[in-house]
Amino acid sequence: MNDEIEVRVPGSPKRFHLNCWSVSGLESCVTVRVDDSVRYAFDIGHATRASIMCDHVFVTHGHIDHCGALPKHVSQRELRSRPPSTYYCPPDIEESLLTICQGFAAMNEGYINKPLSPSRKSVASPVGQDIPLSHGRVARPFRTYHRVASQGYLIYAHTRTRITEYMHLSGPEIGEYMAQGIQVWENKHLPEIAYTGDTTFDTFLDPDNADLLRSSILITEATYIDDRQPAEKARQRGHIHLQDIAKNAELFRHIGALVLVHLSDRYTSGQAQHWVRRLLPQWLLNKTWVPMLMKDMEGGYTY
Repeated sequence: MNDEIEVRVPGSPKRFHLNCWSVSGLESCVTVRVDDSVRYAFDIGHATRASIMCDHVFVTHGHIDHCGALPKHVSQRELRSRPPSTYYCPPDIEESLLTICQGFAAMNEGYINKPLSPSRKSVASPVGQDIPLSHGRVARPFRTYHRVASQGYLIYAHTRTRITEYMHLSGPEIGEYMAQGIQVWENKHLPEIAYTGDTTFDTFLDPDNADLLRSSILITEATYIDDRQPAEKARQRGHIHLQDIAKNAELFRHIGALVLVHLSDRYTSGQAQHWVRRLLPQWLLNKTWVPMLMKDMEGGYTY
């Protein structure tokens, strides 16, 4: 079974390759591959093969289904003679994660020899603090609303665009302006990959998180999707209901693609597709993916 899905952004040449191993309460790890040299892992509740290839791992919060496999990820990187990954997390859980990894290293009699990250400073990543990445990208943690301290991550891609007032110029004219020292181009960081982790819908109503709704690809949770659980119950548990997304569909008008993960274990792939088609307007459905790799590999088990 191919463990990646290709997500194409409608009306754009952009495409992303995702491995989404995510079921609410069990394990969550989502990897995004832009190309062979740019890979990111979000949450590490399971050390998937795809995640082991990632140099950057972003942890959203301290629940075990989102970070419990971090020591295994460290050891698997070492086992494969790969350099240590850099792990980013909310400042509140940094010390706990370090302690857990040190405990596993002790139990393995030094098997995990390398530190958790090259620099402890790179681990704790407060909301709003930019994290320089390779290939001209930066990651910025943003506030989310869950039952414990949590944060999502938005990766911005660098682009160089022509300043609006010079858009009409021809190539030779641009050359002439530049020869005169006139700045024709401007550098921008555009929101590219957004991942929320566990959260209520309040994350999308927070004005500080406006860039999420302009990202090329938005990966967020939809723990509950059917009419057996009301949206208010999802909110009380710190989660999103598909009804929240359907009711506020216009908020997602300007995103490139929407990927829904972290569905409850009660749902099969077929049920997920049914409710997404039933609740979302066609224009949003056209750019929505609901990958359920873990359930598909288990044969669609539900309870």
